[in-house]
Amino acid sequence: MNSKKQIVPIGLLFSVAATWFGIHAGGGFASGAQTMSFIVRWGRYGTWTFAVTFVFIALVYRELVLLGRNYQVYNFRQMVDVLYHPYNKVMSPLYEICYNMANILAIASCVAGGATVLQNLFGLNYTAGIILIGALILVLCIFGAGLVRKASTVFSILIILSVLIISFTAFGSSGFHLGAYLASDASNTTTLGNALYRAFCYTGFQMWCFAGVLGVSQGLITKKSINASMAIGFIINILGLGLTCYVMLGFMPQAQSATLPLYYVCETLNQRIVLIAYTTCLFCAYISTGVGVIYGMVLRYTELFTRNKPQANKTAVNAALGAVYIIACVLCSTFGLTPIINIGFNYMGVVGLFVVTLPALIAGHIKNKRFEEAHPDYEKELVAKSEQEEKKEPA
Repeated sequence: MNSKKQIVPIGLLFSVAATWFGIHAGGGFASGAQTMSFIVRWGRYGTWTFAVTFVFIALVYRELVLLGRNYQVYNFRQMVDVLYHPYNKVMSPLYEICYNMANILAIASCVAGGATVLQNLFGLNYTAGIILIGALILVLCIFGAGLVRKASTVFSILIILSVLIISFTAFGSSGFHLGAYLASDASNTTTLGNALYRAFCYTGFQMWCFAGVLGVSQGLITKKSINASMAIGFIINILGLGLTCYVMLGFMPQAQSATLPLYYVCETLNQRIVLIAYTTCLFCAYISTGVGVIYGMVLRYTELFTRNKPQANKTAVNAALGAVYIIACVLCSTFGLTPIINIGFNYMGVVGLFVVTLPALIAGHIKNKRFEEAHPDYEKELVAKSEQEEKKEPA
């Protein structure tokens, strides 16, 4: 019993799940802009399509984490080489191009958005804010998976607490009119097919954020631990996304016209604690997404670089690569939050459905099943190896 607890500690399960939530809860989520664009603006369907998105995301992530464990691959290029084989010579480079594009879009709003928060709260110069946010993301992602997991856990707890404060304050306010909105014609302006299409675009875009989760999942050596971690992640993500959906639905259709819909709700509530909670949520979301996504991207290229130059300092390589990505993201952020989400996220979401979601659910599942049949004792061997390594560690 004690050995099993050491092999898969509950803290690891939660930290991997928290990394997933931290990556998901980025600028688009915390501002409400992404949730509005893909789910809330489609009216009454938004009361449940958010759950559909994370059913599929959880299933895909579970297959890919299991594939990573089976083949011992923990950066995204090694993963997709396994997933797409024997077509990986064509599909893997395509994935890599799309992956970099999507994640630069995702982080672009985070760096600029975090600097805006600092500017509004403390009057910090915008350029200085970008440098500070970029430096903080670098520090948290260059020192490895352990620090990323710990940072994401802290940020995820703060985001969830902030969302709870905002949500329950909104639910109890006189301006919250969810029932009246759902009963009105304003909530029924689209078809079920279009609402599901937009929800699946949300799912597709989240596929590009998986590398950060894969990078911190090395310790999940049993199928039970993988299932448990994905279940925890599913619950955390659906709780956060669901609450923000219902909050904004209760202030529709007015919230739809706001650039930052969740901020519009907080301003409407006119309570200081809500604005403090929102600012905390927004800032943590920007940092957590930047850390998780940058780490996943850097991990792939650091291993590629150090393979050819084994004498290179890994921390220095991480820092250099991370800096390159952050500069690219800052330049991309000049397009503005709304175009990035409504245009960039949408197109990359459609691509993600066909390039990642379907291959993972079909090819990934088949390969995991065949691997298990061909290696019936593989998990026992991993557990035994882990126990031996623990015994070698000094007390």
